[in-house]
Amino acid sequence: HTSELYLLPRNLQQLKNSGRVSNSKYLLSSLLHIKLLLKLENSTIDLELKSRGNKKIEAYLITHIKEIIDKGVKNIGVLHAGNEQEAHVWKERILTLNKEVNVYVEPLVPVASVHTGYGTIGIGWIQTQ
Repeated sequence: HTSELYLLPRNLQQLKNSGRVSNSKYLLSSLLHIKLLLKLENSTIDLELKSRGNKKIEAYLITHIKEIIDKGVKNIGVLHAGNEQEAHVWKERILTLNKEVNVYVEPLVPVASVHTGYGTIGIGWIQTQ
């Protein structure tokens, strides 16, 4: 089995507070509207993609989700840290790719949201070989 979990923080405030982003990077990112896509892998959170605004990140994720659905993934979790409305938007995006996939909306586990902050969206799945 392989699992993937992608995290879309609403902003970098909590990453700054936890020391993962310096004050100067936080300020510059805020001014330039930099958004991050993080990937939880092997118990560490790594930067997957950085973009000005959300469009590039959303397109990247949709393309990747379509690929894993085509490889047989049937269950996808959309997780949220106090942002359930946005989680349901993501659920609908995923269902437009394939109505047969099961999409579950659940709260994001506190261990992940502590690092990424309120408003974070997580999208994940387990793929069996």
